[in-house]
Amino acid sequence: MTSENKKIEEFIRSPDEIFAFYNIIRVLRGVKEFREWSKEYHEIKNDQNLFEGFKFLLDVCIRKFIDSIIMDSSLDIKEDFTFFRARFVGIPIEDIPNTCDKVVLLKNLSVYLKIIKKSHNWNELEINIKKFTKEVLSIFSKILKNQVDVNKKFSGKTKEDILKIISMFYAYIFLIDNWRGLPKGYYVSILKETLNSKYMDKAFEGYKIGLQFLWYKILGNKFEKSCLKDFHNAEKNAKVEDLIDPFEKELIDRNKKSLKNHEFATVLKWRSIDRFFGKIQDEIIIPIEEELDVKFGFEKLFIIKNKVDKKVFGELLSKIPEEPEYLNKYDKESIKKQLDYLLFWYPYVEVLDTQKSLIFNGVPAFVSTFIGAVEIKRKLEVNDSIYVLRFKHPVPEVKGNDYSYGVLIEAYGSIGISDYSGWLIFYDCCGDYSGFAGSEHAFAEMFIKKYQTEGLIDVREFQVKKEIFQEYLAEKSVRDFSIKKLVKEKEIKLKINSALNKFENYISDISGKFFESIVLYYLHKKGFVEVQWCLPNQNGPIDIFAKSGDTLYFIECTVSLDQNYLKKAEKLSKKVLSISGDKNSEKHMILYVWNDVDPSRKKQIEENFGIEVKPNFKNEIFLRDRIFTKVSERDKVNQILSRQIIELVKKELDDILTK
Repeated sequence: MTSENKKIEEFIRSPDEIFAFYNIIRVLRGVKEFREWSKEYHEIKNDQNLFEGFKFLLDVCIRKFIDSIIMDSSLDIKEDFTFFRARFVGIPIEDIPNTCDKVVLLKNLSVYLKIIKKSHNWNELEINIKKFTKEVLSIFSKILKNQVDVNKKFSGKTKEDILKIISMFYAYIFLIDNWRGLPKGYYVSILKETLNSKYMDKAFEGYKIGLQFLWYKILGNKFEKSCLKDFHNAEKNAKVEDLIDPFEKELIDRNKKSLKNHEFATVLKWRSIDRFFGKIQDEIIIPIEEELDVKFGFEKLFIIKNKVDKKVFGELLSKIPEEPEYLNKYDKESIKKQLDYLLFWYPYVEVLDTQKSLIFNGVPAFVSTFIGAVEIKRKLEVNDSIYVLRFKHPVPEVKGNDYSYGVLIEAYGSIGISDYSGWLIFYDCCGDYSGFAGSEHAFAEMFIKKYQTEGLIDVREFQVKKEIFQEYLAEKSVRDFSIKKLVKEKEIKLKINSALNKFENYISDISGKFFESIVLYYLHKKGFVEVQWCLPNQNGPIDIFAKSGDTLYFIECTVSLDQNYLKKAEKLSKKVLSISGDKNSEKHMILYVWNDVDPSRKKQIEENFGIEVKPNFKNEIFLRDRIFTKVSERDKVNQILSRQIIELVKKELDDILTK
């Protein structure tokens, strides 16, 4: 690896968020110290009303610790496409099969979270957090000691200095932000949510005092001069009108009882914590950024200096958790769950129902489809395999099987704004027992074997009764038969489709620039002064150019990564390489993606081109940096960039047609 590539890898591969929450939990594990501090600092004689809230604070921090591992690539914990799809869809961790190391690690970590949540009193909580410290935090202490270095730009700081700095930033982002009525860090896609208004009301005081204790420990002698010294009076000093979104105010004006509603009152109480977000930003975060000449979220403070040996994780990786219950059950609902997993939880399924009565759209169409999909990826020089499914339907009377096949078809809008990917299912198209159906089966299997041997397709097999499979496909099929019956006139259907296509093309055309403008706005909010939109270049314009100190950022924006992702990366790389620039400047290429990204594609781009891929940008602006805090604003942005506006129009049209 060249020194330049090593520098790029260090820029990309950073465990900052993991070790921020490692350190936050390390501070909060001092249960006795917290209780003594609350008695001394706040003169709280009976701290029983603080217990649930302090436990909830630990719950949030451990959830966020787990979440940071979910999205991390720096520790080289193996993950696969199954896990990528599960986290994207939001499948609970208990329902995800043990298909890769990351699933095993996360399941084992989630056990500790459950143990801590089940603590009934201070004594049990202290015992359980000690167990977590001994069996989990100790492992990450070793990684921090042996595999983690301070970024050389901040070489004047020790690891403990950096731990405090990143702890402040991530506590500010994920623990202080409570605008939605609960801490931002609580939400993790694969962990179940079990909160209600009654519990949140009960947990408020302990969470608030516990969070103040965290800042007291991190800030040290600076605490008394900070806004955090008044943190315990958050709800007392807050004005109701400052805690209400303008969108909500319209509803409240129509219904005066809303303010008296207990659930809404609890939300407002938690939002009083959020009032400190701007104060902490001005008093603590911005001064740190200015002192270090760093922009949080762009530069990394910790780097992985050498590959982490998976043996360091011990039982967290070697102890294999139980598989989901549905994998070992044979009732109808469990089989449907198994089919969901087999289809990677994709919502779209198109069924070609031949039942061996039509030939061309059976095996010949299936073979042509998956070979075509393979050759497209070859032309695009993409190494991903094509996913193929083989469904066996037992036919007891002939002691053989009928077969259905499936191919995962990747399909995106013209600029990646829409992800139409889904399964094409060739239902009941051949059999293995006799006659013409048998020859069709042999023909299909001949090509499957050839391409599987070459490593170009990933084939999975599943045995399922035909009647259950029929029922499952009927539930999943994208076809709307009710509309098909109602709209019989061919001319009307053509006009409707034409109008929808024009509308979708229009949305696609404007959405690309809209996304770029959001990133541009985001950079300005992050404090970048030198920002240029559509930087001219001999190889084509670069979406966005930004500069911070001696670091130059070249940024491309895309809503989703389609099959042309390597070509896009190569194009950006060529554009940047053609720019000479100052010898003292460091160049960093970033690809912002609105949606989540398959980890294998992210890895290929980062390793082959040195481009940092930042997936899930919608979470960055909605959940992390609060670029759009108002509910109404977030809804409008989501409608455009997440294809919701197109679906809304289609739904309206369907409603009209069905009346």
